[in-house]
Amino acid sequence: MYGVISMDLDEQYPDARICFSREEYEDMFNVVARWYQSYPEYIATGILNTPDYLRIFDMDYERIGEPCVYIEDGQVFELGDYAVSAI
Repeated sequence: MYGVISMDLDEQYPDARICFSREEYEDMFNVVARWYQSYPEYIATGILNTPDYLRIFDMDYERIGEPCVYIEDGQVFELGDYAVSAI
């Protein structure tokens, strides 16, 4: 999800809805801090300086704003001819 926002796909597809579980949304703001808790500092710092990290995670998280939908287990979303179930 983070990469979708950072690649400006939200601007290309304005009818798309941003969906998160409450846990994922709240956790999004703490992912880097958890790396420093889980890994030695040199590894966490190395992750932060990789091109892949910068491409996906280095963004203004405030752009996401409040999700359109908070996903809960068992919800079903229609995607064209498909039904996607949250588990």
